[in-house]
Amino acid sequence: MWLLAHRWDDPWFATVIVIWMLISIGLTLAWGLSKGELLWNRFLLFYWRISAFLLLIMYVVTLVSNFLR
Repeated sequence: MWLLAHRWDDPWFATVIVIWMLISIGLTLAWGLSKGELLWNRFLLFYWRISAFLLLIMYVVTLVSNFLR
């Protein structure tokens, strides 16, 4: 994370990744402890899709901001 924050053209990208990972750890623990294993698999699939979408959006925004400079 330090490398991303100091060498990436847009340091906000690293900040959003760290925040997303901290939130996801909390969500994973809360969901996993409160629900059964059947729902756990559904949550992991949902989390994987949301993470992929979020990272794709952040990557596209970073590329666009680099092209606009």
